[in-house]
Amino acid sequence: MNVWHKILDVLRPEKQNRGLLQAQTANDLLKQYQPQLRRIRQLTSVPDSHYNILYTDLIQRLAELVQLLPASEAHHHAHAGGLLQHSLETAEAALRIRQSYLLPQGGIPEQQSMKADLYTYAVFTVALLHDIGKPMTDQLVCIYHPDGWQEDWMPLGGPMPTGLMYSITFRRDRKYRVHEKLPLLLIQWIIPIEGQVWLNSDLQVLEQWTDALSGSSIDNDNAISEIIKKADQYSVANNLTGGHAVSIAQQPAVPLHQRIAVELRRLIDEDWKRNEPGGVAFHTQSSDTIWLVSKRSLDELRSSLIAQGQTGIPPNPRIMDELIQYDYLNASSDGKASRKITIKIGDWEQSLTCIGVRASKLWGTRSRPSTDIDVRIELEDGNGEEPSSNLKNVDNAQTISQNLEQETTDSVVYKQHDADTVPATNETVSHQKVDDDVSPDPRVDSHPAQAAFDKELEPDPAPDENIAKSFCTWLTKGVKSGKLEINNAKALIHSVPEGLLIVSPRIFRVFAKSFGVDYKKVQSKFQRLKINKKTKEGQNIWTYDIKGDRKSSTVKGMIIMNPEKDLGLISLPNPNSHLVIAQKKFLDN
Repeated sequence: MNVWHKILDVLRPEKQNRGLLQAQTANDLLKQYQPQLRRIRQLTSVPDSHYNILYTDLIQRLAELVQLLPASEAHHHAHAGGLLQHSLETAEAALRIRQSYLLPQGGIPEQQSMKADLYTYAVFTVALLHDIGKPMTDQLVCIYHPDGWQEDWMPLGGPMPTGLMYSITFRRDRKYRVHEKLPLLLIQWIIPIEGQVWLNSDLQVLEQWTDALSGSSIDNDNAISEIIKKADQYSVANNLTGGHAVSIAQQPAVPLHQRIAVELRRLIDEDWKRNEPGGVAFHTQSSDTIWLVSKRSLDELRSSLIAQGQTGIPPNPRIMDELIQYDYLNASSDGKASRKITIKIGDWEQSLTCIGVRASKLWGTRSRPSTDIDVRIELEDGNGEEPSSNLKNVDNAQTISQNLEQETTDSVVYKQHDADTVPATNETVSHQKVDDDVSPDPRVDSHPAQAAFDKELEPDPAPDENIAKSFCTWLTKGVKSGKLEINNAKALIHSVPEGLLIVSPRIFRVFAKSFGVDYKKVQSKFQRLKINKKTKEGQNIWTYDIKGDRKSSTVKGMIIMNPEKDLGLISLPNPNSHLVIAQKKFLDN
């Protein structure tokens, strides 16, 4: 259902009752916003029990209070239900923008981490309530009782009785922006007492929250006000252009994974203590893996990037996704980035949760960190001392890693962003919590199961130099026999207008597992065949949006440009209509 049909649905009762609307329950008012409410849920990180009390109850109370009031008379969201729609849009946008802020600004990482959820709640409540004063200053609402009695509705007295009819007129004597000073008067009806007590638990947060909610913030020190301003501008612009606003976000000149790699390398080289108690990084001279204390390193990496003025920096889980996708991390056999390790340096011993960075990938041909300290690192999964990261031939590993992706540059130039731009987020399905009923007959799954294949799909033994050709033969045989499915929810292969999309690196892992080789070597040899299409930035990995009626996620892989010539696949199904090359955007509307 498009936006125009939604507007017609809320206008029909008004037309049938000669300009009157009927007060509805919160559940009825919020039915059409369920996809947006699910996105809001995904942008918060509190447990379900806390979310239901702090967020769900808050949203329902707001809906009951504003009913189908418009947000303005002849400007943005000037239709029945416009105020609720604008409030939810602004709240969602604010949550996305908040992800690029470390709050409190200038605080130490431990403090920022401890107060993260509270600041998120403060941002959300201000965004949701920023226009709640309009029913008091801009509009006259008249309630009609069944016995013919009429009365003016006063918002400070609470919601309108469900089932009663009401009408809306705009005050001729209203004054511009007076409504911005009044939201604090209505929090008793909207913000649950648990939320009010939580906001009161930190005076610094409370001061910023109060200033932002009362419209009294006149300087640039209030990050909450700054976030709300950007989110409000986005919602207004999107509505005034009929839902087709030009993206406020600007695409960075350098891919995110390269920006992360450059700063990560600098922090390891220059800032972080290595191989000493209390340090961030640990490694042995013979290993290709540098172990970083996971949460601390990611928090400091993200904080450093944002402090430099870089925008579009995602939360820690998304940063790990980028590092895994471009093979910077030494993940476990089951795909987990964080791993428990025990570090022994002399008499000092410590067990830590770490992520393992591949030195050969991160530094390439440059000089990587060295150490003369006797360090022993043991994985706590029973596999002994770094079995998956110790390399007999580091130079060979370095060559393979260089072929996997374009080498990260030393010097990075960024496009400047306007002060009011909104950083884009590219959320992947791996960090989305999507209800089962959201999927619209999906044709693709970005995390297909790596099931064992039948014997007839196993490749014949071949020398290393022919491993790429063996992979292509296995791929062709699998497609022709139907053992490798195409264009369905579990498929590792998809037909696209640009060629044949193979989900990477998963398809190489499936092949390598049956052949007993390193999947990175297979991937490297395959790229040397030069049958895959590269992006305009010279990268091998393409990102596709998975489009559905009510769901959006992504899948990544390589594109074989001419599968008929290079694989002998003459007959392929039509391109998967659910896949579209991903574009940088701000919100999924």
